[in-house]
Amino acid sequence: MKMKRLFLLTLTAVLILACNNDDTPSVIEEITEETEEETVEEEQEPQPSPEEILSAERAEIITEITADNEKVWRITSAIMTNSNGSFNITGAFNIVDDEFIFKNTVNATGKSEFEGSLVWNPGFAFDIEAVSEADALTELYASPAESTFDFAENSSTQIEAFNNNFVLDLSTQNPMATWDFGDNRSMELTLVPKLATDYQQVPSSMLEFTEAFTFASNFIDSGAPGMVGSLTSNSFYLANREYDPTLDANIEKIRKFDISSGSLSEKINPLLDFVSKQVNIIDDKIYVAGGQRINIYDLELQNDPVSTQDYGAALGIPFLGLSRFGTAVLGNKIYIVGGDLDNNLTDKILVFDTETQTLEEFATMPEPRSGARAEIVNDKLYIFGGQTAFFTPPAKDTIYIFDLNTSELTVEQLPTAIDFSFTGRTQNLIYVAGRIETVSTENMLLDREPYLGVYDTNTGVFTELETNLSSPNLETIHSMAVFNDKIYVVFGQGQAQEEGQFQTWSILSADI
Repeated sequence: MKMKRLFLLTLTAVLILACNNDDTPSVIEEITEETEEETVEEEQEPQPSPEEILSAERAEIITEITADNEKVWRITSAIMTNSNGSFNITGAFNIVDDEFIFKNTVNATGKSEFEGSLVWNPGFAFDIEAVSEADALTELYASPAESTFDFAENSSTQIEAFNNNFVLDLSTQNPMATWDFGDNRSMELTLVPKLATDYQQVPSSMLEFTEAFTFASNFIDSGAPGMVGSLTSNSFYLANREYDPTLDANIEKIRKFDISSGSLSEKINPLLDFVSKQVNIIDDKIYVAGGQRINIYDLELQNDPVSTQDYGAALGIPFLGLSRFGTAVLGNKIYIVGGDLDNNLTDKILVFDTETQTLEEFATMPEPRSGARAEIVNDKLYIFGGQTAFFTPPAKDTIYIFDLNTSELTVEQLPTAIDFSFTGRTQNLIYVAGRIETVSTENMLLDREPYLGVYDTNTGVFTELETNLSSPNLETIHSMAVFNDKIYVVFGQGQAQEEGQFQTWSILSADI
């Protein structure tokens, strides 16, 4: 039995050896053949060309900067260079309001298939010729500029726009832009996406007004004063017509309220004019639009004003007197809204060019407006409320929106009709103050309430704001300025006064 088991084991070993000797070459050959076939197959897979790689990289960049539609970017650092040196103007008011909007709009005429458009909303312009950081601050509200953009040749990280003078480098975490203005003048910018929280926000709580200044005047309640804030001088200015007992004449008076020092200074212009005043700042000059002409002052009120030609003479009309009109500025132009006393031009929007000193008609409103004030944001003119004739109710609840490039009109509604509106702009928001009046059938004033709201030009939503302003004795808002995250209003009661007697008025302020 033992011998039999040994024989079987020996036989098994012989068979195994025989199988190994016979089969091994065949198995190795099969494995080698399969490996060679797989290698051949891998080598035959097509590889992307350099052009295809570049195109894919560019597509990723386009998605990054446009979000496949459009995307807004803002500036986080800005270095300006000119013949006077290099200046860090990061954080300046005329830098933080800039927007760069990249749009994925394919145009077959471009250098590549990825050409798009870039819109630059500058807000307040900057002075590229400035001699210091402070000198770069300028209050000139500018129009948007648009350009196509495309990739630099053979690049997937450099984008060019504005005749290749604007170059955006996307090879770093935050895109870096170089803007060459010629003659050794340039800007170095760092851009980041602009988020919803980066825009000016509508106040979510009650506005608490407190007294900031007082002043005396004998012509505010029915005098239609104008008011504007200056970021450059950290001051606001109030202009009105006033009776001067010393001169025994109706004069134009402009007051400067300096926020930094708390001081009040003033300038008198004895040139006779109509009552209403609207105040605007263009390139660090104050333009007071009166009923018959525009007077130009310096920010320090040091020099005598320069007066322009009368409106009537400029338009070839024997006489033209405006009252309760509105104004808004863009670049070097002042848009004048309604307010013709003779009702010939009450439905017109006029435009005054401060460089050429010319006045002409711009557009016609659907109906006349008196007491309606206006603002401009990104080439659109917004006109709020008012009445159809001088001191003639009812109040209107319209928002007229004119596209300044096409003259196209859009009409929206206010939640409440406003007899006399006052406006102030801060980036995407337009604050609208006013007074809502109740009159008898004989047009006698019975009641008036102060009113305040804000319109978001990004969303088209108007929000009424809650305030601590009260009106037990017909107190109301008579003018308004918005700047430095505050609202300033002229507030008070129109008391019965003997002619020439002065009344004390309050300037109230609230954080926004």
